[in-house]
Amino acid sequence: MSRDFTPHLKEWERLSGIPIEEQTYERNREAVDRLGATVVLKNMVLKFSLKMKTLN
Repeated sequence: MSRDFTPHLKEWERLSGIPIEEQTYERNREAVDRLGATVVLKNMVLKFSLKMKTLN
């Protein structure tokens, strides 16, 4: 079963362990892969999102 997350910046910081000022596409991608989840990051400032489908 896949897990889905739609965190805001501070929630993503807690979930990923990546401080907000250190969040980059590459670091966020690594965290998404590590979690094995579908993640849509809500960020009005940077306006990007990541989405990953977990294959079962």
